[in-house]
Amino acid sequence: MDLISILQKDSNLTLEDVNLILKHEGFAFIKSIKAEDFEEAYEKLFGNFHHIARGVLLHFEVSDDISLFEFDSFLGKVYKNITDDESDILVVTTTDNSMSYIKVDCILTGIQ
Repeated sequence: MDLISILQKDSNLTLEDVNLILKHEGFAFIKSIKAEDFEEAYEKLFGNFHHIARGVLLHFEVSDDISLFEFDSFLGKVYKNITDDESDILVVTTTDNSMSYIKVDCILTGIQ
């Protein structure tokens, strides 16, 4: 598994980052959601999703008081249920302290 973690405050995506995810052939899945917490976010995004994706781009927009434990738990479920050892995963965060919810933009490619 190639994990590219950009977990710095207010990260920016590059075209190279996006191309890494979009290079995977096959079906794609794109979804944006708002949720009260990470558990609700996971259910809204992947509750009925039972496939493996070769490319995963997750962009989180959150306040800076998020729980690292909850964030880690969310990503652990993604690694276990959505990806495999050959998946490319890109995680990007943006902080906005005026937000009282979590916003997640998700692109999955190369779905099997």
